[in-house]
Amino acid sequence: MMSDHTPSPHSHFLTDTILSFINSCGSIRLASRTALFRPVAARGLAVCVADRTADRLRVCVSTPGCRPLLDAIRDSGTLAVALSQPLTHRSLQIKGRDATLTACLPEDRDQIEHLRRIMVLELRELGYDQTLVESFWKAAEDPLTGITFTVTGLFDQTPGPGAGAAIDGHTGPATP
Repeated sequence: MMSDHTPSPHSHFLTDTILSFINSCGSIRLASRTALFRPVAARGLAVCVADRTADRLRVCVSTPGCRPLLDAIRDSGTLAVALSQPLTHRSLQIKGRDATLTACLPEDRDQIEHLRRIMVLELRELGYDQTLVESFWKAAEDPLTGITFTVTGLFDQTPGPGAGAAIDGHTGPATP
């Protein structure tokens, strides 16, 4: 097994450190732009590894709630994924320029459920009612669409003096 700071043999960005952080974040926001350079944002349900050695990720979204974002992806191929931990505010932004619409795989549903449970626990600890949190996730119904892209950059988005700084796969977002 690789140490926490060792990249996979061919991967530049998707190291154990970054993948561990991705697997701990239930708050996923996505952004792209239209052909007319208008910004479009939506909520993601899960970030899954499509091909670790090629630094490729797949984000799963609820198709009905994300149509403007999906149209923007078709137009521009650009994608920014912001991941955040509600309890710590540690945040990471992942960027890509070759995003395409793909299918979500059956195992992606396991990742969606894993991240839903994380959000329920974290938001409950912050005082939110579990029923409210559950209803938020129920709004993300089928069908699902995948957005697959190659990671071209990682940026620390944790509030503080380092926010916006580029990071490599060996370090994760700052601890506030």
